[in-house]
Amino acid sequence: NALLIQELEMARNQVKEYANELELKVEERTRELRESERKYQSVVENATDGICIVQDGAFVFVNKKMAEMSGYPIEDYIGKPMLSHIPERYHSILTKEFRGVMAEGHLPVTPFNIHIKTKRGSELSVETSSTIIEYGGKPALLTIARDVTERERMQKELEKAHRMSAIGELAASVGHDLRNPLTGISGAVYYLK
Repeated sequence: NALLIQELEMARNQVKEYANELELKVEERTRELRESERKYQSVVENATDGICIVQDGAFVFVNKKMAEMSGYPIEDYIGKPMLSHIPERYHSILTKEFRGVMAEGHLPVTPFNIHIKTKRGSELSVETSSTIIEYGGKPALLTIARDVTERERMQKELEKAHRMSAIGELAASVGHDLRNPLTGISGAVYYLK
């Protein structure tokens, strides 16, 4: 009996040591996980692009930049349908794309340009890239949106400048073509005078 009690005591000590080691490993993994979570949260919250997650057709996550771009607070997104912040002219194409992505797993050709509503009542042009992720154990659509309003404005100005340049060249060419015969006529008039 004494031998059995001694072996039982040794087994208890081994189990206790093993439990302590496991507890230390769990604490270490928990610290690593929290640190990793803080890093990812910092990256997402301080991103220069808007980031949102849509699940079952509704927003489940929106970062600060997305809220800043639209002017709406984050609370106005969470739980609302994704179409609530999109102009109506895009509703049918987005609904079709979202259903296709979630049902078949194919992503739209990226980047995808679209407009979003702002709190001021205007529209903001954004370029989006999306991917399917797992969020809360269910499939969701992670979308990154970049404000391209200024880029589009500058592109329109550049196109306008190109058109004005072409008009200027045409006017110079026409002026030159008219000046040549007029110079001859002017010279003839001078001699006739």
